[in-house]
Amino acid sequence: MFRFDVYTQAKSPTVNNYYTFRTDNELDRFVSLANRIEKSVNSGNFYPNESGFGCGECPYRDRCKKWR
Repeated sequence: MFRFDVYTQAKSPTVNNYYTFRTDNELDRFVSLANRIEKSVNSGNFYPNESGFGCGECPYRDRCKKWR
């Protein structure tokens, strides 16, 4: 089972937990994809989030602001 949490920032913030079933192969694929994305961002090859949505806790938000 895999759990992911959704944080909603509003006047009254909420946290919702969602559960789903994934096979070991699906989880391995996700980990591989996440690692490739991190390598890409760290090497400067990424597209910034220009809307600023969801950036509050993102460790790459400063890079998006500097991106041209």
